[in-house]
Formats: sequence, structure tokens, C-alpha cells
Amino acid sequence: MRPSLAALVLALVLPAAAQADHHKVLEQTEYRTSGTTYTFAVVGAQDPDANFPRLKISERGAPDFSVSVTGGMMDLTEALSPDLARTNLLRSHYVFLSRDLTGSGGPPVAFAFGWAFASSPGAVLAMRLLRGAPPAVVFQSERFDVIGVAHGAIIGRESTAEIFGRCFETYDPFAVFRLADRGGRAAYSLDLSRRYNLQHYAGWAGRRPSEPYVVVRCNPAKPILMTRREAEKLYR
Repeated sequence: MRPSLAALVLALVLPAAAQADHHKVLEQTEYRTSGTTYTFAVVGAQDPDANFPRLKISERGAPDFSVSVTGGMMDLTEALSPDLARTNLLRSHYVFLSRDLTGSGGPPVAFAFGWAFASSPGAVLAMRLLRGAPPAVVFQSERFDVIGVAHGAIIGRESTAEIFGRCFETYDPFAVFRLADRGGRAAYSLDLSRRYNLQHYAGWAGRRPSEPYVVVRCNPAKPILMTRREAEKLYR
């Protein structure tokens, strides 16, 4: 369910007293690791049609950290595949916590997801938990559909593929963002993205969606990447 236009308008015009529910704790959960405990609280509207909660991350002895995600926070059942959601270190509907980015000895990384609108992916915010300090943002995008988190890499799509014609799909490649070895934000990797698409997608024609190319889904062996002109001649 996506936030309605009416909810967007009401959130702007209602007085503070009428928006008391926007400070209601929707969910609170803890994550205990060696020597410390992190508390994750999702605070926001009780009405699901006005879902604009904020995520508050607390650790004893460290400053609280509060952040919101563009479009409100999406339920993980909508944001992630069931297989990926099952790897969550938290019992949470809104926050995905993983060690797969930094390895078993590294600090966990918390993800929050914004609602998608129309045919575009939603926003994503990833934060590395740092003991005794506020979390560090390692990845942020207004449009990204996360499909996997591997050691040191975030895998997903920056656009949504659309099906058209007899069996064609727009070329919307996967993107791999590599986490910096010594902290800092994850950066797009052209080499890893190219290799991932050649292994797990129909092919590679660059980072951006490309209208001259289409994915032919009805190819007998497997989906393949072809020029649109060639595909329309062979698969009328």
C-alpha cells in the first residue's frame, strides 16, 4: 500500500496537536553485540495511509541518531525478497540489519527503505553501526531496488524493467556498489556491475537503461540482449 495523496496533503496542513500520532512508537527492537546494545525505534503515524515514521537508533553512552527516508518507511515484506528478508538480524518490520557487507568481524549495517512510486524504485538508506558514535551513512539513493547484499557490495537496480510487445523487456541493468575498505560511502563499480550482468542478466550494454536495446524473454535457451530493431524482425 502506498501513501495516498490525501495523506500527503493532511500531513502538511494539520496543526501539531492533530499530528500527535506522528510521535507514536510503531516498533522498538534491540540488537545485542559484543559489549553494547543498539535500540531501534520507529516513530511515526499510527494511520498506515500517512506512514511517515522516523528511525531512531540509540546506544548507551552515544548520541541518539534519528533519520527519515524519502517517501516514508516501507515494510520489509514489500522492500525485500523473502530469501533476503530471512537473513535479517533484527525482528523488525522496517529495519534490515546485516553483517554481510562488512564480514563476520565487521560492524553490522542497518538498512531502511522508502516507498516506491509509479514504476520507479524507492529510496534506500544504509548506515554502518559504530560503537560509541552515531551511525555512518554508507549508501543513500532516492531510487534503488536492493536485491542482494554480499561481502562488501550492495546489488540492485536503479530503474524498473517494463515488459512490452510479444516478449520484450526494457534494458534495465543491475548495479553493484562496492563498500570502501576503510570506511566511507559505497561507490558504483563498473567492473563488478558488468560482470554481474553478464553472469545473472541477459547481457551488458552499459550502466544506464538503453532504448535501442531490449531483453528478449522468449528466446528458447535463455533471455538474451538484442538491439530493438533486430529483435522486432526475429520475434514478430
